Amino acid sequence: MFTWRGRTILPLYGLLAAALTVLLIGVPTDIIPNPVFGREVPVRWWEYPVLGATALLTGAWFSIGRGDGEEKPERGTMMSVGVFAAWFAVACPVCNKLVLLALGTSGAMGLWAPLSPTSP
Repeated sequence: MFTWRGRTILPLYGLLAAALTVLLIGVPTDIIPNPVFGREVPVRWWEYPVLGATALLTGAWFSIGRGDGEEKPERGTMMSVGVFAAWFAVACPVCNKLVLLALGTSGAMGLWAPLSPTSP
């Protein structure tokens, strides 16, 4: 445990949060191969750096403890929105049930997949 500018730095919390982020995003999106989940579209090269950056930023956010009570509630909301957006970015376009319900298979590949940071 360290202190920096009045904030407590908790590296163990950061490491745990980063590891959980990798598992919670990587396993259901099948970036981390597993027998439970599958993908119709292969993992694209940029999904690995997105997963890594999301885990690093989430770990950093969790490792910075509260300071002198000036914690703002919208800070946690913004972090949650960022992690959720990363999950949508790396998820398989035709494996995402919400996108399939809203757009159908052709819409998922024609509209959702091109919205990804790079198209195949």
